[in-house]
Amino acid sequence: MHDLRHSFASDALEMGADLTMIGRMLGHSDIKTTARYAHLKRENVRLSTNLVSEKISAALLGGGK
Repeated sequence: MHDLRHSFASDALEMGADLTMIGRMLGHSDIKTTARYAHLKRENVRLSTNLVSEKISAALLGGGK
């Protein structure tokens, strides 16, 4: 059961749900409890970093806000 909840929280986080929403879905009353289940996966961090870098690069080149 624990593994299923952990996978659920990790997958929800990857799909864009924030910790508050995940905590509500799991029935947690304390965000600290949710944080134990929700881990960012490396690929998700890498993709987000690339998106931010591209936006900054475009802004520096005059092509974005």
